[in-house]
Formats: sequence, C-alpha cells, structure tokens
Amino acid sequence: MMASPDPTYDDGLVLVDQPLQLGTLSRTAHLTLAFADTAAQTAQACADAIQGAFNASLADALSDLVTIPPPTVKRGDGTTTPAVAVASGGSSSGGTDMSPLPSPNIACLLKKITSLAGRENRGRTYLPWAFGEAGISDTGLLGGGQVTAVQDAADEFLTLVAAADLPMVICNRTITTNPTPPPATYISAYVTGAVVTQWTLEAYAATQRRRMPRST
Repeated sequence: MMASPDPTYDDGLVLVDQPLQLGTLSRTAHLTLAFADTAAQTAQACADAIQGAFNASLADALSDLVTIPPPTVKRGDGTTTPAVAVASGGSSSGGTDMSPLPSPNIACLLKKITSLAGRENRGRTYLPWAFGEAGISDTGLLGGGQVTAVQDAADEFLTLVAAADLPMVICNRTITTNPTPPPATYISAYVTGAVVTQWTLEAYAATQRRRMPRST
C-alpha cells in the first residue's frame, strides 16, 4: 500500500507539545496547543516565548509535585517540513502546595472559545494535576480557591502569548482519502483556525478518553 504523503503546515502555525510529569507516575501527560506567529519569529523564539508564558502563569496553578519540562514546537512555513525547536529554559515546577489526583485521565477542562460558530472553531484542553481530592466534590464539581487560581492562570496565559505575537488559535486538520486501495484517510494539512478569545474552566472535572479530534 502506498504511504500517505506528509501533511503541510500553514505558514506561521505553531504547534506545541508541553509535557507534564508527576513524580509518582512513569507516564508523561502532554498538553497540545496551537498558536499563530504574527511576527515572523523563529521556531526557537516561539518555543522560548511560550515556555516563559506558561511558567509565568499556568505553572503556578499546578501541584508543586509536578515537573514541567521544556515544550517542543513545530513552526510551519507552508510546506511539509516545519521547523522544530525545544525551549531553551530548564524544567520548572508547579507552584501550588497540594497532593493532586494521581491519574492524568481525571483533569480540569478548559474550553477554547472563539468569535466564530461551528465545531471547527472551538476546542478543549485537559489540564491534569491542578486539583486535589479536597478540591473536587463527590459529583465532580470543582470548588475552592483553586477554581479562581486556574481560571486566572488561563486568562493570564492568553494575555502573555498574545503580547508575544503568538495568540492561541484553533488548529484544524484537513482530512483526505487516499484513493490507492485499500482506501484510507489521513491528515493532509494542519490549518490555522480562529483565534481563541476565552479559555474557560468547566465547572466539573473531566475524564479524558482516547479520541481523534479535528481541532486542537
């Protein structure tokens, strides 16, 4: 069977993989985020700016038992070979004194809201290890001062990346069918979507499940 061609990446689209590690687990959680480079920066500059924004905002909302390694970014230039860079800063730690729920599959959910309607113009982020058992009721309702702390951190992160000419966006994927038997679908392009105007914390804890999303 003929291999599917590599996808193209929109010029200026920045895809980020931010790992998070909890010392008691061998498994690493990964946040995947997308940004639009509006100032023609290098991949390295994008990586360093996003690391700085994350560590100055969201890191403080995570448990101090969490290690935050440098993120890896892919910056598209319209071709199939995006520039790749790892942020140059060292690993950091979460800033909240708490024992979080051990499983990364139970996390708080941040909804990405844009000014446009439609499924392709919204997304979600699962953020693990920002709440402990004391901050989640038996029904999964989030409570306490940590709700405010997470929402404030998310708001600050949006502000910081926008100030660095890297507004958060929705990344849409173009799905193509390979006509070579047997037919199979594949991602043919990563496309810059709408700018995220709000990153809103859901009231209840969420359970991650394996899925193949169309938007990031």
